[in-house]
Amino acid sequence: MEGTLLKKIMIGGLAAGAMALNAPIASAAAPAAVGCNFRAASNAVATGGQDTFSGVAWGYIASATAGNAVTIHCYLTVDGVEVTSTPTGSGTTTANTAGQITYTKSDTQSLQLHAEWTDGSDSGTIDYETQTIQVPPQEVFDAIDAVFLAAEPVFEAVDQLLFDITSIPDGTICPILASLTPGVGPVVIDSEGDVSVLVPAPLDEVFGPEIGIWDCPPYGE
Repeated sequence: MEGTLLKKIMIGGLAAGAMALNAPIASAAAPAAVGCNFRAASNAVATGGQDTFSGVAWGYIASATAGNAVTIHCYLTVDGVEVTSTPTGSGTTTANTAGQITYTKSDTQSLQLHAEWTDGSDSGTIDYETQTIQVPPQEVFDAIDAVFLAAEPVFEAVDQLLFDITSIPDGTICPILASLTPGVGPVVIDSEGDVSVLVPAPLDEVFGPEIGIWDCPPYGE
């Protein structure tokens, strides 16, 4: 039970990050400089679901003709349907835009970023492919799996100990526990009957050197 809980806490940080790849070559009619980009991430806890992404998008435009009225608008599509966008930025010769974005996309759906622009009487849309990556990479979670596999006997010992003592009143169990000091293996018992389990490296850097699992009077000491 403890091993499963700690592992869930650690892998709760799993996230996916999305970003635009290199932009396609602009057409001859495109402005001197124009583009959009974005960064978004999903996390089962932080964003409400592994398929729900939240982040920011931004874009810019610069006309080759001074004095031209210009606009720039960045938007994302999932399977060809617009799902989120920035406000439209406008100006003379140059303009920019930025805004928060939120969208939902499964692993099997296609995500594209688009830069919609106008430059005087010219206009166009640039389409970007995107990439979604796991953060941190799978190798990190493979290492976590290996650590918990090695620590499984520790967690099994804790589960068995908790099963054995949780139904017994402190006045009865604490003297018995105290008589078992200093404990066995990773299970540490002090002279008052307080019980804790040693946390193996590298998990001790996250959870501390020990996890308390039973507190005898005087409590909290």
